[in-house]
Amino acid sequence: MSVNIKTAASPESFIIGSIRKSKPIVRTVSGSNFWHLMKQHNEDEEVKLASDFFLPRLLNTKGTLQEYIDEFYSQILHVPNDPPIIIKFLFDMLDSAANRCNITDPDVIHTWKCNSLMLRFWVNIIKNPEFVFDIHKPGSPSNKLLFAKEIPRYRKMVKEYFAEMKSRPAVSDQDLNSYLTQKISQKYSGKIYQSTALIEMFKFAKRYRQKCIFMAMDQFQK
Repeated sequence: MSVNIKTAASPESFIIGSIRKSKPIVRTVSGSNFWHLMKQHNEDEEVKLASDFFLPRLLNTKGTLQEYIDEFYSQILHVPNDPPIIIKFLFDMLDSAANRCNITDPDVIHTWKCNSLMLRFWVNIIKNPEFVFDIHKPGSPSNKLLFAKEIPRYRKMVKEYFAEMKSRPAVSDQDLNSYLTQKISQKYSGKIYQSTALIEMFKFAKRYRQKCIFMAMDQFQK
């Protein structure tokens, strides 16, 4: 099978040339090969040329997908009639901790909640789509540039989400224990193996054994 490659100094030839220099990544599923072609980003000029060439198309694509992006944020920042027990309990715990420590700055509590849910879960998935989808993340993302106008609106949605969660009835320890026992433990019964967990704990302890020893000695001396 022959492939004709353009040699003219045009955007099309640049794209094809980038593909020719890319490293093929192959994985096999049920006897079929799926190939990915990933551009090299070793030279600054090549990266700049790629960014300048693809930015207009990226903006057009973003405009096409904006409706679905807004719907995504509306869904993850929507508080249902029965809020998730785990999230509600966590947020109430953070509010209680702030009261005990006499923290009245709302930005501090807001940051706690963002770090515990938005940053650790949703932002992690959004910034690393390869965790969920079979794709490669771009080498130089333009998230802040693309969504500069939408960021203030999304921040407002996050604040409203936290306020709505706070207004809902508190979750008791009994409700939390019942949820963990009936909904979580039973759902994954027989799928979690104690021996496997112990092996992973041993690997962790072996990796940080020196730090664990020093910490234990320090606590013993105290």
